[in-house]
Amino acid sequence: MCEIGEILNRTKKCAYKAIGNLSEITKLTLAVETHKSKLSGIYEKIGESVVSGSLSSKSGEEKIFKYIDEAKMEKQTIKELCEKRRNVYAKSTCPSCGKSAKKNTYCSFCGKFVK
Repeated sequence: MCEIGEILNRTKKCAYKAIGNLSEITKLTLAVETHKSKLSGIYEKIGESVVSGSLSSKSGEEKIFKYIDEAKMEKQTIKELCEKRRNVYAKSTCPSCGKSAKKNTYCSFCGKFVK
């Protein structure tokens, strides 16, 4: 009977980890979409500036360079968030011991293969 309790306890830990990972992935995905929307808005502002002809003035040029810098920062943020999300996707929980482990590797705690 004790063995069944241990199995249930490990299963519970795995479920909690999976829910936590799913929550983290959802948060990161929402953040990525928010930053993509901001980036789209910046591109729109750049396009409006070009079409309106404001590049001919010094302040117009400065505004474009400011938008370009903002776009670069948004793209970097998106890249970092996507990398974090990939790392969360790559994590799993060992079905044997319940410890965190990378998918498709052997658990460093108990040696079982983690799918």
